[in-house]
Amino acid sequence: HQIIFIKTILKHKKTI
Repeated sequence: HQIIFIKTILKHKKTI
């Protein structure tokens, strides 16, 4: 599912 990918990207964006 792409949703997990988007969620991961969002998490990384928040960290960075």
